[in-house]
Amino acid sequence: MIWDNKWFEFKEMPELKEIKIDTQSTLKWCPNFISKEEGDALFNHLMKELNFEHTVISIYGKPVKLPRLQSWFAEEGLVVKELFQKQKQHIWTSPMRKLKDQLEKQLGIEFDYCLVNLYRDGNDHIGFHADNEAKDIIASITLGATR
Repeated sequence: MIWDNKWFEFKEMPELKEIKIDTQSTLKWCPNFISKEEGDALFNHLMKELNFEHTVISIYGKPVKLPRLQSWFAEEGLVVKELFQKQKQHIWTSPMRKLKDQLEKQLGIEFDYCLVNLYRDGNDHIGFHADNEAKDIIASITLGATR
């Protein structure tokens, strides 16, 4: 499956379902934001375009490899202090720029960067955690196998 520039052009925006998690947190969920065909093509595009790294973070002063691979997109020259990635960011590709634009239009906010996590198999994962970032909004899109 290859990328088609007609994808992510919504005639009308997909409906968001709002779920109140607690007094301070709300989940806005859109199960069909992109089609399976778009998701497969985007996944293939990311596998072709990105160089993934095994990110190392410090936990209690000891270096620990994250149990997944990572890469990221942003504008050239953007510095994000909260990211642990050593590699330079990838500049937004056409499909990723289009996806970013649609997310921003749907949610009414701007995103500075996109962190891409690659879970290679059932051993790769992410545990319960808190992101210590200045902005507290995270848009998450899942491609590939169902979870």
